[in-house]
Amino acid sequence: MYIYVKELSNDNELKFQKNIPNFLRKIIIKLIKLFNIMVIQNIGNDEYLYIIPRISNLKKIKKLLSKSKAKKVILSKKLKEYSKELGIEENDKIPQYFIYNILKYIQNITNTQIELQSIYILTNTYNSENIQTITSLVENIKSVNIVTNKIKEYSRLEEKLYDKGNLITVTNNKRKSLRKANFVINLNLNNEELNNYNINRNSIIINCANEKISKLTCFEGIIINNIHIKGEENEFENSFDYIDILTHHILKCKTYDESINIIKNIEIISLIGNNGTIDKKEILNIKKILTNA
Repeated sequence: MYIYVKELSNDNELKFQKNIPNFLRKIIIKLIKLFNIMVIQNIGNDEYLYIIPRISNLKKIKKLLSKSKAKKVILSKKLKEYSKELGIEENDKIPQYFIYNILKYIQNITNTQIELQSIYILTNTYNSENIQTITSLVENIKSVNIVTNKIKEYSRLEEKLYDKGNLITVTNNKRKSLRKANFVINLNLNNEELNNYNINRNSIIINCANEKISKLTCFEGIIINNIHIKGEENEFENSFDYIDILTHHILKCKTYDESINIIKNIEIISLIGNNGTIDKKEILNIKKILTNA
């Protein structure tokens, strides 16, 4: 079971059977508001919408959510402010499957060919998600370089990809590996760990780690900590961060092809850095660096 939780925006969100007369609906709505009764609606595909009249008595809401045994709980934009009180772990990091979309977004602004760029992936974990990310990127990017302390594991992946005609390099030279990198994709290193690397001060860092990158020594480039995605123009989807809805649908996909169909059709509106939305002029300033790559 998957649950969406939101505050009550207007009375029309409360759905009733058609045979219930209007005067009775009004009475029920008044009681729901008066006693702050959570309304549960089945919206199909093993998904439910929990509507809260007022954001109060968070302990009661937390108890109801814990009893639901939901596989995933998605909170509205307003309720995200209370995620800790509700016992819901919120993760605002960039999902790895959106990396190529971000690269294409930058390409459209700078009018450069991302496919001809070299990208550098920083990671100290070896798992199926990272393997899938690298495998998909190597099919579209000229040069993919893995900077990691898991040399043995990623060297085996390097051999497998080589057998399929795809090339990657694997290294862990903290002083030299990223000195000339224009694109750095950080999969899981924190701020302190990143400061151990000599990173090109003018590079673009796409941060997919749980921890946001706030400050790097002598760094003057662009740090992307999140993205804005264009959603549908309806009240339900406007109540939630659309990236949460998309991520949920992707995770529910039964096949890789299904997920790819969703991912390739997303439209990024803007990139988010440490100080909010990254201005397109700031991205355009790196065009000269990319052209000379």
